[in-house]
Amino acid sequence: MPWVTQRTWTTAEKVTASQLNVMIRDDLNYLYGPRPGCRAHHDQAAEAVANADGTYDFLPMAVTDEDTDEMRTITVDTTPTPASAFAQIKTAGKYLVTAQLTFLVDQAITTHGFEWGVQIIKRTSGTNTVIGAKQNPNSGNVGPSTHNCKTLWDFAVDDLIGLLPVIGSLFVGVHITNDRAALAVAWLGN
Repeated sequence: MPWVTQRTWTTAEKVTASQLNVMIRDDLNYLYGPRPGCRAHHDQAAEAVANADGTYDFLPMAVTDEDTDEMRTITVDTTPTPASAFAQIKTAGKYLVTAQLTFLVDQAITTHGFEWGVQIIKRTSGTNTVIGAKQNPNSGNVGPSTHNCKTLWDFAVDDLIGLLPVIGSLFVGVHITNDRAALAVAWLGN
């Protein structure tokens, strides 16, 4: 329900219940009621394995913790990525998007100079755009390595939001176990 511009009252005007409902109740519901948003996370440890080109796949968010705008009900094509990896914008506007990802190296890696991190991706009509990223240098198999990323962004209806694990060096086939990944999306207004 949108914010209703307050009316200017005139002297001796009779105030009706419906006017008060719109001016007070509805505007208070707008201010303090639920806003479009969602939170989702992995329900178990998941492996991120580098693709042949050194990139990684979107991480599926199997558990929806909260969803006030059916953002986890994906109605647009996400092929080849599973729909569970995304939140779909149903209400256009400015959103705060946060992502967290923790890497736990599950094999001995002796090469140093990795950059572990997370990227927040906006996907529109199959095209991915990085809208936020956090990468930190790390040495070899030091872990765990937790990365948090936040961004403010304007989204249109049907835009998708997902998170990608990042490793700066292209180590194809390296398994990085992720046991804590979360994505949160909160509408801030138009």
